[in-house]
Amino acid sequence: MLYHDVKIVGTYLMFVDAVAIGLLSALLLPHASVAQAGGGPSAMLLFAFALSAGFTLLSQRLHAYHARRTEGQLRELVALAEVLIFAFGFAVLVTEVFSAGFTGATYASVFALDMAALLVMRALLRQGLKWLRRRGSDYRIWLVVGNNARSAHLVDLIAANTQFGVRLATCVDLRSAGTDGGDDGPCGTPVVKIENVAALRAIIREQVIDEVVIMLPLRTCYDEIQEIAAMCHEAGVSVKIPHDAFPLQAQSQSDVSLVGDMSLVTYFTGPSNQLQLALKRVVDLVGAVVGLILVAPLSIVIAIAIKLDTPGSVLFRSKRLGLHGREFTIYKFRSMVENAAQLQSSYDAYNETAGLAFKMRNDPRITRVGAFLRQYHLDELPQFWNVLLGDMSLVGPRPLPPHEATGNEWWQRRRLSMPPGLTCFWQVRGDHLLPFEEWVALDLRYIDQWSLLLDFKLILSTVRTLARRQGW
Repeated sequence: MLYHDVKIVGTYLMFVDAVAIGLLSALLLPHASVAQAGGGPSAMLLFAFALSAGFTLLSQRLHAYHARRTEGQLRELVALAEVLIFAFGFAVLVTEVFSAGFTGATYASVFALDMAALLVMRALLRQGLKWLRRRGSDYRIWLVVGNNARSAHLVDLIAANTQFGVRLATCVDLRSAGTDGGDDGPCGTPVVKIENVAALRAIIREQVIDEVVIMLPLRTCYDEIQEIAAMCHEAGVSVKIPHDAFPLQAQSQSDVSLVGDMSLVTYFTGPSNQLQLALKRVVDLVGAVVGLILVAPLSIVIAIAIKLDTPGSVLFRSKRLGLHGREFTIYKFRSMVENAAQLQSSYDAYNETAGLAFKMRNDPRITRVGAFLRQYHLDELPQFWNVLLGDMSLVGPRPLPPHEATGNEWWQRRRLSMPPGLTCFWQVRGDHLLPFEEWVALDLRYIDQWSLLLDFKLILSTVRTLARRQGW
C-alpha cells in the first residue's frame, strides 16, 4: 500500500517534476535549434535552474499538487499545463535578462517537448495509480455520517469510480437527524443508527478510519456537526463537509473567497467565466467607441430633425435600473412630445401588453420624426454612450424604469444580475407586445446560457431584425 497521505506524495512529486523538466530542458537546448543566439552552457544551466525554481514556486502558489485522488484527470493536466506555461515564461525572462539567451524557435521546441513530457508522465502515473487502486492498493477509508439523498449520491460516485481508491467503512446516522433515509443506508447499504456523537466516537476507536464525511442536514444537526468535527479534530481524523450546505436552484454556483483571514462561501447565479466576462467588457468598449464614431454624422442630422419637428430637448433622459438595482440615466433621441411621461397615466387603459411594461401600438404621444426613428430604432443610438460608461452592455436584458425593472414577483428580480444591454432575446423575437412574464423568462434564459458566442449571435440577429424593420 502506498503512503496514504497524498499531500506528502504530492510534494515529492512536485520536486520530481520540477527537476525532470529542468534536466530535460538542459539536454534539449543545445540540440533544439541549429541557429542559436549566443546561448552557451551558462545560459543553458541558468534556464534549467530558473525553470525548475519557477515551476516549484508556482506549483505551491497555485496549489497544483493538492490531493486529486477523486478529481478527473483533465483538471490535473490543465493545472500542470498552466504552471509550466508561467514557469517557462519566467525562465525565458531570466535567461534573456542575465544571459545571451536562445532563439525563439529553440524556446518553442523545448517548450513543446517539456509540455508533452510533463503531461505524458502525469497521465501514465494516473493510469498506474488507477490500476493499483482497482486491485485494492493505495486506498483510503471513509466513514459517512448521514442517511439521505446527498450521501446516496456520494456513495454512487464512489461505487462507480473505483480509481478513487476510496472504501466505505460504514454509514452512520443519528436517530435525531430527521433525514429522509429509511432503515437502509445510501444505495441500500446497511446503516448504523446511533443515539449521539459519543457512540460515533466508539466506532472510530474500533475501526480504521482515514476520513469522516459529514452529510447531516445543517438545519437540524448544527450542534452535532460541530461536535463531530471537534471530536475528529482531537483524534487527528480528517473531516469532509459539503460546501453547498444550502441546496439552491440548479443555476446556483458557489465559490470560496477570503475577507481578510476569514473564508466565506459565495453562492451566485449567472456567468462565472471571468475571462469571457473580461472579454465581454472589451467588446463593449470597442463596440461603443466604434458605434459612436460611425453614428456621429447621422446623430447630427437626427438632432436637427427633432428640433425642427417639435419643441423640446433633443435627448430623452430617464432613470433605469442596472446591475443589482443600480440606478443610472439612460439616453435616447426624443421620439415623443416633451411631456410624454406626465401624459402616460392618461393612456394606461390602452396598454397592449400583459404585466408591468407599457406598450401601445399607435401611441399618440409619438412625434412624426419619432415614429421614423422608432421604426428603425435610431432613437436608441445614444445608448452607445451608456455602454461606454459601463452602465450597459451591447447585449443584456433591456433596462427598465424602476417600477417595471424588478417585476411583480420576486424571481423576476434575477434579471438584474447582469448589466442591461442594447439587445437581447426579446428584441430579436420581433414581438413588441410580448407578455411581461415571457419577456423576463427570455432575459433569465440569456443569463443562464450566456457566452461570448451567444452575444455575437444576438448582435447579428438584431441587425437582421432591424433590417426587416421589426423588433421592439
